[in-house]
Amino acid sequence: MNIFKMMVLGLVAAFGHIAVAQGAGSKAFSGALGFFGSNVGTIVEDSSQRTTNLSGVFGLGGDFEYFMADDFSLGAIFRYYNTSDDIGTTEYTNSLLTLGGIARAYLAETPSWSLIGTGGLGVLEAEVKTKPQGGTSETVDSGMRIGLYMGVTVLYKLNSKTRLGVENMRILGLGERLNGWVLSDYMAKVMFIF
Repeated sequence: MNIFKMMVLGLVAAFGHIAVAQGAGSKAFSGALGFFGSNVGTIVEDSSQRTTNLSGVFGLGGDFEYFMADDFSLGAIFRYYNTSDDIGTTEYTNSLLTLGGIARAYLAETPSWSLIGTGGLGVLEAEVKTKPQGGTSETVDSGMRIGLYMGVTVLYKLNSKTRLGVENMRILGLGERLNGWVLSDYMAKVMFIF
């Protein structure tokens, strides 16, 4: 069992019960900032192919949710990721931009904590740049492609309208030019409910 599954099962067991989050009709806005790891997804452009292989500390995003029921919301997600590193004598830069729709299930609630599962579908654009020392740079760009979102979030309730926590989001590229697990992030997240 991988660490992601163990983390979700452990959190569900720790919460111990299912309960409601917010009332139907409520709205929430979240901001996220944090660390991500580009997995071994593949980007193909014409005859060039690259894998996304870097980890970094720059991920930025925002979410909007509209609660359809006490424990279910629909909304939108935006994320931008960028990092660069030198491997040997070559500089690599990975970036990914995504915008899409999400559904969130509030799986468990306590007076202080929330456990949330996220799923969704959106458009992605990934790019890998390589620049050998003393050479010219080469860029492989996926163009706009379809991606699947899967994630889990744990939030601490600071008060009735503000929550703070951590999110792990995974993005699966679904296509010929962008395929495989292209991203796994760990983001600090703050949510405001109104």
